[in-house]
Amino acid sequence: MKKFLHLPFLLLSFAGFSQDLKDPLDMPPPHVIVQTGIGLQWFGETYKLYTLSAEKPFGHFWHLGLQGTFYLKNDPDYFYYSSRFLDGFEMGGFAKYFLHGRFSGRKSGLYLGPELRFGARKFQISFDNFFPPPPQPNYQTYKERVTKIMLRWGIQWQFGHATLEVAAPFGAEFYKPSELIGVGYSKDVQFVMLPTLQLGVAF
Repeated sequence: MKKFLHLPFLLLSFAGFSQDLKDPLDMPPPHVIVQTGIGLQWFGETYKLYTLSAEKPFGHFWHLGLQGTFYLKNDPDYFYYSSRFLDGFEMGGFAKYFLHGRFSGRKSGLYLGPELRFGARKFQISFDNFFPPPPQPNYQTYKERVTKIMLRWGIQWQFGHATLEVAAPFGAEFYKPSELIGVGYSKDVQFVMLPTLQLGVAF
C-alpha cells in the first residue's frame, strides 16, 4: 500500500514544481518569430519537404503567420503509379491560438488554428509499359495546381530567443493538372497530413 501511494505523491510534487516555472504571460511576447524546418506529406504519395515561416504574435494567445513549403524531388528510380515527382512549392497563411488553463490562466505551448495553402507541383509520366524499355523513353511532364485547407495543431516552445516547434497540420488537398495528360484521375481531392519539425528565432 505504501508503494502504491508513492505515485500520487510524485504526481502532486510535479504539479507543485510547475508552479515555480515562470508563466509565459509574465513575459512580453516577441515582435516576430522566424522558423525553418523539415517534414513529410503523408497519405497517397509521400513527399519530403522543408519550410520557412514568419509569424507575428498579437497578444499572448494569437499568432498570425506566412509560410513557404518547398518539396524535394523523389529518387530518380522511384515511380508512383507511373509518375515521378520532380518538385513543388506552396505558399500560404496560418493562425495559431494557444491554449491556456481554465482555472490557472497559464499559457500552454499547445495551439490550434486554420491554415490555407496554394501551390503547384511538377510530375513526369512514363508511358513505357514494356520491359526492357525502348531506347527513346516516352515521357510527358505536367504541372498540378494545389490548394490545401487544413487544421494546424502542434506545440511551440520558446527558450529565450530560440524556438522549437512540432506541428502536424491535416485536412483536404484539392489538386488539378494544368494540362491534359495521358492518364486519368480517379479523384481530385484527398486527405493529407504534414508532420514538421521547426527551429527558429524570436526577436
